[in-house]
Formats: sequence, C-alpha cells, structure tokens
Amino acid sequence: MSRRSKIKTLAIVVGVLIVIQLARIGCKELCFLFFDRIDFNDRVASLIAMVVLTLVIILVAHWRKVPLSVFPERFSMPYVVFTCLFVAFAMSTPIITQDVSFVSIFLLVYAGIVTPIFEETIFRGAVWNSLSNVFEKQWVVSASGWFWVLCASRRRTATRLCYFTER
Repeated sequence: MSRRSKIKTLAIVVGVLIVIQLARIGCKELCFLFFDRIDFNDRVASLIAMVVLTLVIILVAHWRKVPLSVFPERFSMPYVVFTCLFVAFAMSTPIITQDVSFVSIFLLVYAGIVTPIFEETIFRGAVWNSLSNVFEKQWVVSASGWFWVLCASRRRTATRLCYFTER
C-alpha cells in the first residue's frame, strides 16, 4: 500500500473515533436534560450511550458490508476456559460480596458486559479491520492499542471532570 493510502486510512480511523466520542458525550448530555448529574446517573447515561452506539456501529457495518470480526473465527480452548471463568466469577460476585442490590448488579452489567462489548466492537471490530487492510499486523496491534488508551483515558478523564465540576 502507498503511504498516501495509509495516511488516509489513519485519518479516517481517527475521525471515526472522534465522531464516536462526540456522539457518546452528546448522548450522555441528552440524558442529563432529563436527570440530575450524579454518579449513578452518569453510569446509566454511559450505558445508554454505549448500547445505542454499539447498535449503530453494527447496523452501519452490516449496511456497508464491513466485517467487524469481534469474535475469533475459531474458539481456542483457553478462550473458552477464560470466558467460562469470567462468567462464573461475574455471576458469583454479588453473592460473594453479599450485595445483590439493583445498583451493584447494574454496575456489574455496565462494567463487565456493556463496556467490553462497546470497546471490542470499536477497537477489535472497526479499527482493527480498517488498519489491517493497509498495515502489517504488528503495526495494527500497536495502533489499535494506542487508540484504545487515548480514547479510554480521555473518556474517564472527561467523565471525572464533568462529575466534579457539577458538585
């Protein structure tokens, strides 16, 4: 691939990530028109934004016939074992902590299911597939990881700043 097509692909990926972040922030701010900005409502708004954006990404990818390849084509034994261990641990957490309140279950679903699906759809699906068409595998792994670090750190920092400025 030419250098120009690589730069164009990187620019598109960065642009899409910026649009996704802005859409997520916009969804959250829309939720705060109806609810007070408190910590729990911030998590609810994030969950709603992530679910909506994940569905939009999947629908757009399906419409444009772009594979997301979030899951591996073949499930290796370690993948199956660790997935089962994660599910067992996640399901037993409320029992172990003796906290089966709605808030604790909600936060477990938000942090343990919705957020990973959202991030995997974006970074393993959209970003990985876009970059793997023009870059070698080691560059794709590195770039996808760095994009995740930048987006995740910005999201958490922005969430904390919004939360603390409202107090």
